[in-house]
Amino acid sequence: MASGTQLFQPSKVAAVLILGFVLTLFVLSSGKSTTSDESPHIAAGLSYVTTGKVILNTQHPPLLKLLAGLALRAGGVQWPDTAETRALETAHEPRLEWDLGKKIIGDNGGEHVMFWGRLPMILLAGLYAGAVFLLARDLLGPVAALCGLFLFVTDPLVLGHAYLVTTDTGFAGFTVLFLFTYWRYLQRGGRKLLVLSGMTLGLAMGCKFSGAALVPIAMVLYLVSLRRDGGDGRRGAAQHSIAIGGLFAVAFVVLYCLYLLPPDPMAYATGYSQVNADHIRDYRFYLAGEFGPHRSSYLAIAYLVKQPVASLLLAAIGLVGLMRAKQVSFPAKVLLLLPPLIFFAGYAEKAANIGVRYMIPVSVFLLMVGGFGLAGLLQSAVAWKKGTGVVLGLWAALAAVGVGTDHLSYFNELACASTPGKIGWGGGSSCGLAWLDDSNVDWGQGLPQVRKWIAENANGSPVKLAYFGSVSPSAFGVNVPVLEYTDLAMKQEPGLYIVSAHFVLRARPLVGGEWLRGEPEAVIGHSHYVYEVR
Repeated sequence: MASGTQLFQPSKVAAVLILGFVLTLFVLSSGKSTTSDESPHIAAGLSYVTTGKVILNTQHPPLLKLLAGLALRAGGVQWPDTAETRALETAHEPRLEWDLGKKIIGDNGGEHVMFWGRLPMILLAGLYAGAVFLLARDLLGPVAALCGLFLFVTDPLVLGHAYLVTTDTGFAGFTVLFLFTYWRYLQRGGRKLLVLSGMTLGLAMGCKFSGAALVPIAMVLYLVSLRRDGGDGRRGAAQHSIAIGGLFAVAFVVLYCLYLLPPDPMAYATGYSQVNADHIRDYRFYLAGEFGPHRSSYLAIAYLVKQPVASLLLAAIGLVGLMRAKQVSFPAKVLLLLPPLIFFAGYAEKAANIGVRYMIPVSVFLLMVGGFGLAGLLQSAVAWKKGTGVVLGLWAALAAVGVGTDHLSYFNELACASTPGKIGWGGGSSCGLAWLDDSNVDWGQGLPQVRKWIAENANGSPVKLAYFGSVSPSAFGVNVPVLEYTDLAMKQEPGLYIVSAHFVLRARPLVGGEWLRGEPEAVIGHSHYVYEVR
């Protein structure tokens, strides 16, 4: 008879978790419409494949958009033939990709375009999950790796963004993949691992310009490795330096290829200079009931109310355990803690206060650390510690299941601290508007749920929609009059009004927006509020 150890094989359990994760993303994606940032990324990716040039949306690197474009072409999605697209060889209007994305999705059908555009994102998410397990296994051991993977695949922040044609999850995933291959190289050496590390570094940098931070991170890890080896050994310091130069050279070649071999070999640097160039100056961000300028504390507060409480507690437990753990090497601790510290510092100062999604490249490391904490609890011989681990693991799973399919709009129980009666199976998701707006609550993803609600509840009443998104609602079967944001401050005719959560918050302080300050008749998918005007 097989022993318990033989029956429990973390790698096989991990494979099951990853498969379930990928299948879950397919289901979640099928029920959500285009988020605001996806339409320009879809247009850009399809343009790269069609024209062979990276011209649109250059404020983001091309990799993920290029993959989406290849899938879209395979799915028969057509590139528009217009005067603007024919002129792309020379120039384009700054926001042309937004108009083209809307047209592509409208002309080809919302569900069809999103299936094919998101297909590579979902498959890549399985790769990211595997990289999380493999890196954590190398650094922390198989049980901790399995626990970290469990927290990753059940995390609402990951589940709400992993299938989207956007950059945050992809960058986090390729960062983990790079660090896994680079760690293997630093431990074992060898040209194959060096080249593979350079390739994955280039891919990570090709997802998001935040990837530039991986260059100094790689240098620090290299210096830590030298310290471990005493600066000599079979690979001397000089050989190390030459090898690291080769790493960056391979990454440069990969980036040049991702930009489709442009005449300008510094296309990446040119794009880097355009980051945030399309953001609205003097935009007033929303945090905890107040509108104001950029605040460095935004991401920390947003993460504390958006991340499951169980994950936060496990990350704290894991961090304490990690600092004390003698079985985890100093270089491993540096690899786990340095990247999230650098990413967080950069995003807190530079990223717009519009979404906790910027925390995904930080959160993936905290989830691995949380897995270390969960493994320590579950493997403890002390009954109360083991019980605590079980409770926290179940609590983390409940966060993924309790909010239904609305993971992008998830808030934890702390969000309802002042109104605990609103806490439900979805944690504190009903209290989200007290804290955040924009992509934290409603990013345009709820049109299929709006369509279903109208069919089941309108009962012949006239319906109007105020929609915070970048496509026509009719592309997802919502064929009702659409209001602009400014229309909400005007006198409304009798009928049902379905208003984006983002617009509810923004219109309430306006003169004429008082009608949005009361309790809604219903809330659709945690993202659209229904009001009846009599």
